[in-house]
Amino acid sequence: MFNYEGTVLPLLPAIWKPERLWTGKQVITALLNHITRGSPPVTVEKDAKIPHDFFNCKNVEGEYKSDKDGQQKEKKPNKEQATNKEKSKEKEEHDENHLLIYRNNLVRGVIDKAQFGDFGLVHTVQEFYGSDTAGKLLSVLSHLFTSYLQMHGFTCGVDDLLLLESEDTKMMDQRESCEDVGEKVYSDFIKFKDVKRNGMPFSRKPT
Repeated sequence: MFNYEGTVLPLLPAIWKPERLWTGKQVITALLNHITRGSPPVTVEKDAKIPHDFFNCKNVEGEYKSDKDGQQKEKKPNKEQATNKEKSKEKEEHDENHLLIYRNNLVRGVIDKAQFGDFGLVHTVQEFYGSDTAGKLLSVLSHLFTSYLQMHGFTCGVDDLLLLESEDTKMMDQRESCEDVGEKVYSDFIKFKDVKRNGMPFSRKPT
């Protein structure tokens, strides 16, 4: 990855075999190392807009236990657990819905719109390193997200919603064939034949 100010030095890959792969957190860490080079690293802790339930995390200890077969079954809480159950629910452990960047390392959390608001990642970079560095961060993130969408995203225009004339003809033929099949199934079920849509009397099948 190159820009007009030099090369972004990547971190060691998180996965080496069968091919070298990096996590998204490592990519953000490499970008932060690049824009803050020559300065002390940044540390940020901020809640995300994404709710905790989105990550399907269960932080209440002792609520489930495994049986001999390895399957989870509900565990009956004792008196101490019952009294502290409400407190443990209110005291939510930090997870991916809480961003933590420690010395430029994205340890936990996701980059969502909360990091572009008050006291978020961009605000912190602007306070510590100035507006020029914050502008570089926004530019780098813009190029990063655009490149990701170009590689893994998709577009849908009006032309994609219009049917071709040939496909429209096939659809009409299939609709007509479905009506004929429906009449045949109905006549076989009630043991009638020569069923027509013009109101002609039905003729009963010989038994």
